[in-house]
Amino acid sequence: LFGSEVLDVILIVSILAFVHYLLRSRGRVKWVRGSAIPIGVLVGLCWYSLVVMLFSDHQEFFYPLKFARATINYLGVYTVCAWYRRQYGADAIYVILEHVYWATFIHGFIMILQYIDSDMAHFIYTLSGYHRWKSYRVTGLTISYNTLTLVQGFGLLVGIVMQDHFRGRAIRSLFPMSMVVLLLSMLLAGRTAMYLMLAFAAIALLIGWRKILLNRRFIRIAVTSCALLLVLRQVVSDSVIYRFNTLTLQPLISPIESFLRDKTMAGTYAARSLDIIRNEMYFLPEDQATLWFGSSVSGRGSVYISSDVGYVLMVFGIGIVGTAAVVAFYIYMLVVGVKWRRYDPWISFLMVAFTASVLVLNLKEQTLLTRHAFTISMLMLCSWYLKRSNAQQDSANRVTAIGD
Repeated sequence: LFGSEVLDVILIVSILAFVHYLLRSRGRVKWVRGSAIPIGVLVGLCWYSLVVMLFSDHQEFFYPLKFARATINYLGVYTVCAWYRRQYGADAIYVILEHVYWATFIHGFIMILQYIDSDMAHFIYTLSGYHRWKSYRVTGLTISYNTLTLVQGFGLLVGIVMQDHFRGRAIRSLFPMSMVVLLLSMLLAGRTAMYLMLAFAAIALLIGWRKILLNRRFIRIAVTSCALLLVLRQVVSDSVIYRFNTLTLQPLISPIESFLRDKTMAGTYAARSLDIIRNEMYFLPEDQATLWFGSSVSGRGSVYISSDVGYVLMVFGIGIVGTAAVVAFYIYMLVVGVKWRRYDPWISFLMVAFTASVLVLNLKEQTLLTRHAFTISMLMLCSWYLKRSNAQQDSANRVTAIGD
């Protein structure tokens, strides 16, 4: 789930997983219905971006490589999901989500160590190759803030709505600590994404309040989590607590305090940031060819584009045509998320919430097709293909049995 341009674990694991699958299947890939659609989309975008690059004055390989990496990532995820289906059958998606949960917990623990210990921070940033780090925010094994918060927040949502599917008493005993770690890791990364994921967490609690809030296990988790936070407060140094309160926590809660007190967020850090994004970072290319088809620039290479907005950067790179194709792919995933309802409404909620968050956050920074968030999306999508295939096969078997 985690990696950066330097430490691209996701790409390495995807290649190894797909090669292992090919060796076991003697070079044959068993595609289930619909599972080739993402390959067609991503390969098509890869060729499209290559053509744009060839006709552009800027020979940047950013987008061709981005789509090629996403294609390899999808192939690796598909083979991993196929392995889970062979091992766990119809419950594969629940095991996948449980493993995602614990992966985000372990990564959250690394992020907290990175925040507390400067030597640990330097070591991790050296591994990831990230040099623009800030002492009051951490990126873990990635090079992003808000996208990382989306992934950590996804882990939190899984813990809230899928806790009944977690296996093993020993594993469940770690649940309170893991929820605390996930929440803290979100606080230490991106603010905007944290608001989004906490909003979806609140929606989940409102929808399933009888099942979740009145659940004895959830009450024990809540009480234990509060106790763990108090213990953590006592063992962490005063300097770290001061940095957390003034540089990390206060910018998060000041907009809320301002809104509750004055019914406005004017003058807060969040409001100033929003004004900068709205007034300075939204613009389009003046050249019509670049507007519609792009100019193959990443915005951070040979040509610098003074915007962090994902949609703006993507339009400069692959134009309205390419950007529309990428957005259409994510809308397709939203539709798949809705279709998950026929099998499990909570999995449907997870996929819709995460996909919608990625699309919304791209209004602020690049989140579409980013390594770790894209892996989460592909895990949900591939699980859908395989779940539907299993359901159709079971239905056909029942019809055959009735006929016999």
